[in-house]
Amino acid sequence: MNNELLPNIVSFLQTISPFDLLPQTALNDIAQTVDILLLGPEETISHEDNATHLYIIRTGVVQQNNLDGTLRAKLGSEDIFGFNLQQNDSEFGYSIFTIENTLLYRFDYTSLMASVEAYPQVASSLALSLKTRLRAQDSKQDNRTACASKLPSS
Repeated sequence: MNNELLPNIVSFLQTISPFDLLPQTALNDIAQTVDILLLGPEETISHEDNATHLYIIRTGVVQQNNLDGTLRAKLGSEDIFGFNLQQNDSEFGYSIFTIENTLLYRFDYTSLMASVEAYPQVASSLALSLKTRLRAQDSKQDNRTACASKLPSS
């Protein structure tokens, strides 16, 4: 990783949930492991055997289509995806391609999870299990509601 890019990557990660919950040292460690991908329009992001990656869109637009061609999701800047990329080819149920020039940050999922294991809220938010991610999101919302209810009323 080019050390000149690290401050830029860290400052971007600080704005993305759940990375915004991490201390600077953890963000620095994570930023050093990023692969930066620059893709042109209509390039496909392919599933790699024995690898699970988490992607964050820095700029651009990515589209996920079900195998029958129907739209699964359209994602843009600051969106995170890749939770289902761990499936084997017989289970891989969608294709991913870019709509326009796209800059992606790609993280090895196993390494990323090792970096955040000391931060349960972050680890839960990045879990492969949709149930775990949703519980983490509900917990985060409950915490916000509790904090808001403690604010003095005017």
